[in-house]
Order: sequence, then C-alpha cells, then structure tokens
Amino acid sequence: MLHDHIRSCFGQGLWITPCFWRCGLALLFIVCGIKPVSADQPLPQPAADPLGEEMVLILSDEFDGPALDENLWKSLEYGQLGMKHNTLRGPDNLEVKDGNLLLHVRRESKEHDGQISEWTAGYVYTHSPIENNVYIEARFKPGKASGVNNAFWLACVGKPRHTYLDRYEIDIIESRKDVRHDDNTGHGHMAWHDWKTFGYIIQDNGKHNHIAQGFVIPHTWDDYHIWGLWYGESEFIFYLNGQEVWRGDTHPRYTHQWRTGVGKFDHWYDNEEKRAYGNFGQDDWSYLGGYNGDRMHIVFSNIPWGSSWSPLTDDADGDVMAVDYLRVYKPKRLLTTKPVQRVAPETLTGGKPVALDQVMPIQNDHPWFFSLPVRKEAGAQIHLDFEDANGGRIFSVGIDNENHLLAGFKTQASTATAYPASENTDPFFEDNKDYLLVGRVTPSRQGGKPAVSLSALPLPLQDIKEPYFYRNVDRHGNTSFSQGWHINQKDDLPKPSDIHSVRLRRGGVGSASIDDLKIGVSYPSVLPRDHHADAGDTP
Repeated sequence: MLHDHIRSCFGQGLWITPCFWRCGLALLFIVCGIKPVSADQPLPQPAADPLGEEMVLILSDEFDGPALDENLWKSLEYGQLGMKHNTLRGPDNLEVKDGNLLLHVRRESKEHDGQISEWTAGYVYTHSPIENNVYIEARFKPGKASGVNNAFWLACVGKPRHTYLDRYEIDIIESRKDVRHDDNTGHGHMAWHDWKTFGYIIQDNGKHNHIAQGFVIPHTWDDYHIWGLWYGESEFIFYLNGQEVWRGDTHPRYTHQWRTGVGKFDHWYDNEEKRAYGNFGQDDWSYLGGYNGDRMHIVFSNIPWGSSWSPLTDDADGDVMAVDYLRVYKPKRLLTTKPVQRVAPETLTGGKPVALDQVMPIQNDHPWFFSLPVRKEAGAQIHLDFEDANGGRIFSVGIDNENHLLAGFKTQASTATAYPASENTDPFFEDNKDYLLVGRVTPSRQGGKPAVSLSALPLPLQDIKEPYFYRNVDRHGNTSFSQGWHINQKDDLPKPSDIHSVRLRRGGVGSASIDDLKIGVSYPSVLPRDHHADAGDTP
C-alpha cells in the first residue's frame, strides 16, 4: 500500500523531497508507480462507509492506459504455481482495453512439467502486499459462461500451505454463474481461509483441514458490481454495491468453533498451535476473523472450475472477466502525522504527575499511540506511568535494569519471560544507544480486555512499518508467534477510567535521558519529527 510503496522507494535509493506532503501525492505516484486519479477530477469516493469517518484514496488503477501497469501489477508465468483445474495461468491472457482489465479464458493446450493444459486463464496480483486497516473495492463484470470462477481476492502468493507463516486468504468474491436459477443469477462466495492450520490439525476422519468461514450471496450476473472489503485488524466486513452483506460471524454448521468460526478442531498438535496462534489457554482467546500478520496481495483471476450448479462447457472458450477499477482507501485518522499533544522532557523529569492537555480514553473505538526517545546507562531503570484523574496508575511501560522491556496494568509483562519475546536472541534495548519507545493502547472489544503494547526502535529509524496488534495475548504477555510488538499485556481494569496524567519514574543505577513524549491517534503521529517530510498533518 502507500507505506509499502514509500519503503520500496527508499530501498531503491529514491529520494522524496521535503515538499512531499505540501506538494501533494503527485511525486509519490510518479516515483513509485502508483497510478493516481487525474488532478483535474475530484477523487472518487468509496462506495461503502465502514467506519463512518473520512477516508483517503491511497491507491487506484482505473485501467485507462494502453497496457497493464507493470509497476503496480505482476502476472503469474504459465505453470508458476503449477496447474489447477487443468488450467495454466499467465500474462498472455491479460489485456487492458477500453478502460478495463480483461482476463481471458481460452481452451488452449500448453505444456508444463510434463502435463498438457486444457485451458489457459488470467491471474494478476499487486507487487506489494496490502496493509490492514484499509477499505478495498473493485468494480467488475464476470464472463458470460458458467463453470468459470471470477475472483477478486487477497492471497499470500506462492506460499506453501504447510507452514505457519503467510498462509491467509480472503475471497472478497468468487463469482460463478448459477444455472439452477434464471439466466442472470450469479453465485457469490465470500470467505476467509487460514491455511496455517492445515498441517497442524487432524479431524476425526484422519484428514487434515484448515480454519475457514464463508458466506454465499446471489447477485445479478450480466452486470458490473462493486465488491468491497473492510480489511481491519479485528474484523472483515464484506460489501456489495456499498451495502454490508456479511461479517465473519459463526457459521451455523460449525458450532464447535468459536464465535467467528475460528476455534478448536478435535485434535491439535499443541506445539504447532502455539507457534501458529499463540493460544496459551486464556479464557478470552478469540481470533475475531482479523489480521494476523500474513502478507497478502490483491489478486484478480478467472479459472475454469465446473460444478453441478455451474457446469464447465465449451462456452467458456473466449470468456472474459472485465475489471473497471481497483481502489484502496485508508482512514485519514491513520495517515495523520501530527501528534495530539507533546510533553516536554523538562516537565517530566521531576517525577511528579504531568496533566495532559487532552484526556486520552482507555475505553474507546480506536487505539491510540505514544512515544518517548530514551538513552540510558547500564543498570538504570525507567518507567512511564499513565494515571487516572486521582493519580492512580492505570498502566505503565518501561525498561528494567537488565534492559528487558516491560508493559502492563496491575502487573507488568516482560520480554524476559513472555513468548515469543523470550525466544529472541538479540537484545531489544542496549545501553548508551538512542531508542524510541513506541507504545499502543488498544481498547477492549466485544467485552474483552484492554491492552498495552511496547516496542523499542533504534534511532534513527530504518523502517516505518507499524507493528500490528494481535488480540490473543494473556496477562503474562504470551501472544502469537507472528506478533508485531515486542511486548504486550492484556488485563482487566480495576475500574473504567481515562488517562489524565503521565509520570516518569527512574530507578537503579546510572542516568537516563529522554526527549519529547508524544501522544497521537496514529502510529505515524508519534514518530520523530525528522521522520516525516513535513511536520504538519497529512493532506
């Protein structure tokens, strides 16, 4: 997405000038190959409004050019992922024409690895994986024939199923013509699949399986439709023509699974479950059908795939799926680079509570963030306490005298003991070096517990990617193998309260120095000033 493209530009040695945010997004579009909407036209608005807040278009392809934008898209080579349903997929089945991306199905023999295909079809995906907390939509029309799966989806392209990393899949829509009804009825399959479990769970029949959830929606067939997905960190919301049609609720046939369809199969390999999901037996373990760190790409594909209700016939030869546009939006709040407030270091050094200009909620719809630059000598301790209106500590974060990171509410979890931080062989913090302590406060959700997270990032920063929060974390800090923060803790609050003040405590031996404490509504808003091209807010 936008941040991925920024990172790729820096990785290529390309420089974005300090006028970047002030001059708008045009330079980024030119340098990084993102296809912008014309500056002479108003930016298109999303068909859906998943959060009820302002959204910013961060990526789009209207397919108005003469050819596929190879800076944004990549095609499979024939046989790259093997043969599927007697079909090979490759670039010659893709065409950009008349404002559409066309994916062609052909009855065509091609050889791969000693096998001969019956069909060829199109498959195209974004170079960079998508980030979460975005709304993704595409307008397309499926081909006319039955027996062809016209798909708009997210996938970890090229990753094997037998692994606990990068094996997620979200089918925003898989559309096939349904011949059981009239000639203009489509069968739309919306789903998410977590293939990480495939090698680690066995059903009573002895076969492996994976965790998944799905929903079927009928739709008119010979029409363009806008299919959308809010790809959040804790929920997926599916849309058809701007109307919400499904969230990942429990499937009635899978009552043994937890409320979003993810839960216990009858037999697990316990050590692999721990690596894949971080389930340490806490009573509120819940997947919520949300983001868990897998790196997915946006994919368009069509493939001959017949069934009793959508038979594959000769009519599929020459079938065409037509994509009018792809657009990706992100809440403006999450692109904000300006902190809500700053606390000067000289104000914090007295060890007394410092009142905040703006009260920060602990029970809220959205997370918020804070950061503090720190350098300390060996043996020194430093703690940052966030307090209620009466000076009572709600949560704290810090570094102990052995340089373990701490975060928690009534008690503190430590990187010395919490999995997977305890498995790390490199220190998270070193003496006499500059670090940015970055924290996140995650409100409770659906009756759950709030959480606090902390990472220590060496300065100057080399990576601007935001860590993601995974809700399966216990009060000891144990969480998922693929968790993004260095240490987390989730716990009950003694009583609901907001953050009114902050206090810095020192201990141990040796000195420690700090800089501005910053509090903001987004991860970019608490990064160092010189990490942004402009210290102001994003456009």
